[in-house]
Amino acid sequence: MPKDIPDWFKQIDSDGDGQIGLYEWKVSGRSLEEFRKIDRNNDGFLTIDEVMRYVAEQKKANGGAPSSNGTVAQGPNVNPGFGRRPGSGGFQGPGGGNRNRSERSRGG
Repeated sequence: MPKDIPDWFKQIDSDGDGQIGLYEWKVSGRSLEEFRKIDRNNDGFLTIDEVMRYVAEQKKANGGAPSSNGTVAQGPNVNPGFGRRPGSGGFQGPGGGNRNRSERSRGG
């Protein structure tokens, strides 16, 4: 694993396979929107290369100011919780799974 991989990568990669599956990301409670931004090939896994590229892009776009938790600051109103706004716990559907907005509007 690269020495400059963010600490959060190691924390979320619960099975230690060197990538973060969508299931691991959901358990971490982080924003699905951010997962989609990082997952360049939309395969449902964040690889080390994808994460390193994302972190580098964020650093470049924001003047290189990483936050204390290993992400990169994205402006004055950024919540260091990886894109989650306070109170944005998501919709808990039957069985406890998060459901997206389109599922809610369809009722199911």
